[in-house]
Parts: sequence; C-alpha cells; structure tokens
Amino acid sequence: MPDVWFHRYVDGKDIEGRFDYNSWQESDTGRRLSATLDKNIVLAEGYKEYRTDRVYMARMGDWRKNKDQEIPLDGIGGVNILVKADVHRSGTLIVLIYLCWVA
Repeated sequence: MPDVWFHRYVDGKDIEGRFDYNSWQESDTGRRLSATLDKNIVLAEGYKEYRTDRVYMARMGDWRKNKDQEIPLDGIGGVNILVKADVHRSGTLIVLIYLCWVA
C-alpha cells in the first residue's frame, strides 16, 4: 500500500506533504467503537460521528531517515487516482512508491 506523497508549489516554494489515511494502526477507541456496531458495518474513515483515534501510516516514520522501515498495520485501504485520458496522452507518468509492506 503506497503512502501518498505530494509536492505543490506556492509562490515558487516547493511544499511537500503526506496524504494517506487508508492505512492505520487500530486504537483502543476504535476497538471499543467496533464492538458496539453490527458486524456487517464497515467502519470507514472521515465521519466525525465515528471517532476512532487511529494512528495513520501517513503520520508514521520518515523515509529520509529509514526508507526500509516496516510498519505493522491493522487496516489497509485502497487508493485510486483518476486522471483524464489527455493527461496520459501528454506523456505524464504517475509514479507510485511503495514505502510499506505488510507481512
């Protein structure tokens, strides 16, 4: 599961950041919440009504210090990137860098 790393330029300055809240380590808060829900309910991220206090992979580690660090995860989501066909035709390459492997 790739951690999503982005670059953007603001006033000529390169701003980089992380964004991937699809992979996490579960918290005690999340476990307690899950225990109260029907087993057929999938607990998705982003709903303020469902506080989970999960620790997200995007906020763990630093590839500059140890690019081979393995992070144990309890949940792995998916990432989809939708790109217009003419962007692909223009030669733009979408590069995915895998920073984590789950055993």
